[in-house]
Amino acid sequence: MTRLTTVARWAVLGALPLLAGCSGTPPGLFIIVQNQVPDSNCAIPATLGSVYRPSGVLDVRLTSDGSDGYFLFPLLQNDFPAPTGGSSIDANRIALSGFDIDVDVPANPEAGPITDFIQMLRALDPSDPRHSWVQFSTVTSGSVSSGGGNTASDVDIFPGDLARAIRDLAVLSTTKHYFAMATVRARGGTLSSSVKSDAFHYPIELCDGCLIVNQGDCPVTATGGNTCDVGQDDSTGCCTVSGSFVCPAVVSSK
Repeated sequence: MTRLTTVARWAVLGALPLLAGCSGTPPGLFIIVQNQVPDSNCAIPATLGSVYRPSGVLDVRLTSDGSDGYFLFPLLQNDFPAPTGGSSIDANRIALSGFDIDVDVPANPEAGPITDFIQMLRALDPSDPRHSWVQFSTVTSGSVSSGGGNTASDVDIFPGDLARAIRDLAVLSTTKHYFAMATVRARGGTLSSSVKSDAFHYPIELCDGCLIVNQGDCPVTATGGNTCDVGQDDSTGCCTVSGSFVCPAVVSSK
């Protein structure tokens, strides 16, 4: 396969903002690099080299009524050419507008109620509200500078309604898990065209109760585990009131 020299490659890329409006965003120029891990202050770092998470865990027991599902913290990268010739206008800066999300079963899925349920939702007419549990779009804001610029964002990629419906199938447990696959694309626009990122495929491991750490009766002296995004990725300290879990745990004021 013929390889372009560095000079030739950037000469071609310089014309890409015009091409993108006609034929779609060229592959590799607008990408989701990875899922960032929040820092100790629950802030999302926007730098390459930060700790990232290659797959997620969602405890469906911790998705209470009205709560969100699984949040992705995508690190976005814009590899369109940066301004040249002393120009101060970044015509290839991407103004973010939203995300498109598709939830599916994995390749060679495990047969059973969850696979059947997700495939049933995907087959529904788009006018059915439940179809939006597996194929939907969100809005956002922000921008990503060209020439390899990075920006971090956040997006709910596995809706709480879907997680609760799967919980109610009563086939998951602390040891019985199921992997689903979310495909995410970011949307936005440069000064000359609309753009969409390459597809980012992210596996989510579903369980029921696997992230709960029972700290006993409420209140407790101190809570433990994840307090940034309760119910996903890391264990959460919980306490009990009349036999029901409260997560994160209620901490005594004394």
